[in-house]
Amino acid sequence: MTAGARATYAVFAGLGLAGSTWSSRLPEVRTQLNLDSASLGLLLLTIAVGGVIVLPLSGTVVTRIGPAGPSPSSPCSSSRSSWPCPL
Repeated sequence: MTAGARATYAVFAGLGLAGSTWSSRLPEVRTQLNLDSASLGLLLLTIAVGGVIVLPLSGTVVTRIGPAGPSPSSPCSSSRSSWPCPL
């Protein structure tokens, strides 16, 4: 297995863990933001729709700009970041 494949597996595993912790914390987030069930559902739908809109555009952006590595705002770019960065 290549280093790129291992990095891809690590990123997907990390995103899976992040998603599972996010879903387990939804009741706490709902309480802290004072959201009712409908507002929380709309928030989650908005996040999903945003992802569906942005994903096809990301290929165009990478084609034009090129894969330059992590951006300055990326969690992996900060040396003080608590995020795991497998790359």
